[in-house]
Formats: sequence, structure tokens, C-alpha cells
Amino acid sequence: MELASITKRQKEIIEAAGMILARSGIGGLTTKNLAKELNFTESALYRHFNSKEDIIVSMLDYLACTMDQHFSEIIDTEKPLDVQLMALFDAQFKLFNDNKYFVVVVLSDDLIQNSVAMTNAVKRIMSVKSSHLTTIVEQGQSQGVIIDTIPCDQIIHVIMGAFRLLIVKWRMDSFKFNIKEKGGEMMQALLTMIRLS
Repeated sequence: MELASITKRQKEIIEAAGMILARSGIGGLTTKNLAKELNFTESALYRHFNSKEDIIVSMLDYLACTMDQHFSEIIDTEKPLDVQLMALFDAQFKLFNDNKYFVVVVLSDDLIQNSVAMTNAVKRIMSVKSSHLTTIVEQGQSQGVIIDTIPCDQIIHVIMGAFRLLIVKWRMDSFKFNIKEKGGEMMQALLTMIRLS
């Protein structure tokens, strides 16, 4: 899915579904509640999406496309590696802070395990992030800025794992702490670990 392929009405439905998710969690997202949120009939929803699963998959694909677009604008071989990494994660923390429902969906393991389509949508998100991180880390390794005694893919696993753990803690704390501030501290610590002196 490309950002341009989402209709205005589909985006409204995705955003309304997101508000319900942020407020009531996965259990609160029903077609009845969604129709009520939008002042639609339930049948009107099905003119834009085939099912609740289709809405959530579209939401995840929208997240993947948005991340890819933002990250593509950040990657610049002329900028220092640490500036690129910090900007990449700052963009993602801002995106999640502004759209907390993405966090609710991405971290809903039960939901994802019960749907091949949702599992594949989350994999696409991970692939987008991994691809852009790989570009930066490989650049850093080739320039002698990042340690090369650890393979690039292992460094990516550590970075993405630390990011996920922080997001899980933020969600469990009901989004109370400043994710951009904590995320910046985490990225500085990770950079200290992988950067060559």
C-alpha cells in the first residue's frame, strides 16, 4: 500500500479505529464501535474495508509507508552517522507519540498471532526499519565509525530490540513518560556501545 492509494475516507476510518485502540485497546475495536465513532452504519464501513482485520492491516501498512517515507528523507550519506541514527529514531518516536494506536496494534501479540495478514503487515514494518538501519550501519562500518567485529545484522537486532523494549515499557506505563527524551537517551547509549573511538 502506498500513502497515495489510501482514500480520504479510508484514512478517516483508520484514524477513528486508532482513537478507539488508544482509548479502549484491541477489545474495544469493533465494527459497531467504529461505526458509532464515525456516525456511520456498520454496512457503510464495508464499502471501504472488507473486515476489521482489513482495517488493522491497512493501518499497519499505512505505518510502514509513513515510516519508509520519513526514513528515506532522513538517510543522507553526507550527514554524520550519529545524526542520521538520532534523526531516524526521533522521527519514529514522534510518529508513535502522535499516533499511540500504532503502538497498541504493533504490540498486540495475540492479535498478530491469530492473523497471517497482520503478521505479514508487522513483518513489513520491521523490514522497512531494518532496511534503513542497515544502510546507516553498513555506511558506518565501511567508514570505520561503527565496530565491524560484530556483523551488521546483529547490531540491527540489538538496536531494534532496545527500541521495542522501550516501547513496551512506555505502553505498560500508559504512555506517561516522554518517549522522545527516553528514546534519545537510549540511542546515545547504543551509539556509545557501537561507535569506534
